Order: sequence, then structure tokens, then C-alpha cells
Amino acid sequence: MRTNIRKPILYGVVALCLSLFAMSCNTAETNRQRADQLLTLAERGDASAQYSLANVYYRGNSGVPRDRVEAARWYRAAAEQGHSSAQYSLGLAFEKGEGLRMDRAEAAKWYRMAAENGVIAAKLSLGKLYDEGLGVPMDKVEAARWYRMAAERGNAEARINLMRLDAERGNAEAQFHLGYAYDIGQEGVYSNKNTAARWYLMAAQQGHAPSQNNLGSLHYLGDKFTKNLVEAARWYRRAAELGLAEAQYNLGVMLQHGQGLPQDLIEASKWYSLAAEQGLPEARAVLPRLFSQQRRGDDRRGGERQVEEQAAGGMVVRPVGYYAF
Repeated sequence: MRTNIRKPILYGVVALCLSLFAMSCNTAETNRQRADQLLTLAERGDASAQYSLANVYYRGNSGVPRDRVEAARWYRAAAEQGHSSAQYSLGLAFEKGEGLRMDRAEAAKWYRMAAENGVIAAKLSLGKLYDEGLGVPMDKVEAARWYRMAAERGNAEARINLMRLDAERGNAEAQFHLGYAYDIGQEGVYSNKNTAARWYLMAAQQGHAPSQNNLGSLHYLGDKFTKNLVEAARWYRRAAELGLAEAQYNLGVMLQHGQGLPQDLIEASKWYSLAAEQGLPEARAVLPRLFSQQRRGDDRRGGERQVEEQAAGGMVVRPVGYYAF
């Protein structure tokens, strides 16, 4: 006799659906009750409740439809009582024109209040308004002041903006570190080798050796950037002649293996030795292998195989120090 198992399974699915529906109804009812409680407290003048209710209207949750006008109204009510997060949110509403008329001067006013009350995001936002001259006169010094306050509290975007302002003023160290941020993708920015090269070049043209080295490495590695070994060797040499150990080592690698310039083991040994004298461990490690290569008379092809075995010759791309504001 065949057992019909479909009906029990069907009944189970129906029961599960009914149970989930009942749970969702209970949750919605709970959310509505919470919203009603917030409204009661908000109408009594409770600033925290006013801010929370504004967030409910802004996002459209707890059984309350999204309403940016009501959100702005309650943000203002809380902000006028000195609620710092509400002041920042009201500034955002004015800047974006959400729930009220766009007014960047008003945005700046509320951002300033929130910033003075310690809201880090408000310091960043106020800095941006001064940076771009929106709602306030353009003032790069004032922008930098607010960016610096936010950066000192750990805000990555403020840090990169402050670095950019210094770089735009021609600060080679800032240009280098901004280039490095875009090179490897740090400080809240995505890796962009072309942008990195642009900032490295600005500093390199001022004689900044680490930038010259890293610009050479962009050309050498060709990672999402045009590979050009001749350019790589040119920039490594300029940095090496300024005494940068990493560049001396990198130039030695290219000379040893005839990459971008004629192979010259004697010249390679000279640059490796200079880097080793500065304590660069990679240079100290490669010198015995170079002397062995000289004794064996390895050909260029064998040298290229060797450099591949040594992870691209142990090319080093290092930031030198760290940018301090």
C-alpha cells in the first residue's frame, strides 16, 4: 500500500508560512508601538526621541512610511536643543535638499555646531564646504583646519583630503604619500596607478628620491600601468644618485640582468654595494650571488631566469617614513 506523503509535507509548509506571517505581523505591531512611543516622547520635547523619530521617518521603518520632510522637521527640533547628531543630520538635509530647500549656507551653520560639539563627520563635511567654496567663501586654510581636526580623530577621508591640499600646494612629501596611497590603495582610496604616477611625478620632478624610486617601480612592474624598462631605469638611477638605498638596489637588479639598459655586472656590483653599506638586507643577500654569476660568466638569459627565481630580483618598493601633518 502506497503512503501519500505529499499531504503532510503540504500541511507543514502551510503551517510554517502561517507562523512566519504571524511573526511578521507581531514585529510590525511592535515597531508601530515603538514609533508611537517615540512620537509621544518627541512631542514632549525629548531631544533623543526627536532624533530617533527623525531617523525612523528618514529611513522609513518601524511601520512608518519614509517621509524626508517629517525627518527634517524632527532633526531641526532636536538640533535646536543642542543634539549634536541631529545638528549634523540637519546639515546633511540642507546640503542635499532632502525634506527642505537646499541651502549650503544653512548646512555650513549646522555642520559647524555639530563639529564644535565633537561630531567627526561634521568636521569633514565643513572642511569640504570650505574646500569647494559651497555655502561659504572658498578657504583652503580653513578647509585644512577642519580636515586636520577630523584626521586627528581617525577619519581616513579627512586625512586624504588634507594630504591632497598639501600636495596641491607643492609639498613633495605630501605628493609622495598621496601617490603611495593611490599606488597600493590605502587611506580610504582605491588603487589607481595612473593617479599614483601623477603625484609621484610631481614630487620626483622636485628631486624627491622615494617618489623617483616608486615611479620607476610603476614602469618596471607594469601592473595596471604601462611597462617601460628604460623609464624605470632612468628614474631608479636618479633616485640612486641621490643616495636612496632601495633605488640603488633596484638599479643594480636592472644592470645585473640587462633590463632597460645594457648588462653590466661591475656597475651592478657598485650599486648593490652602496645599498648594502646603508644596511639594505636585500642588497647584502644578492652580492654573493652576483659574485658567483661573475665567476660563472652567466649569460643574460640565465640571469633573467635567476631574477624570476628571486621574485623579480627582490624589487623593493617602500614608503620612506610616513606623512605627518
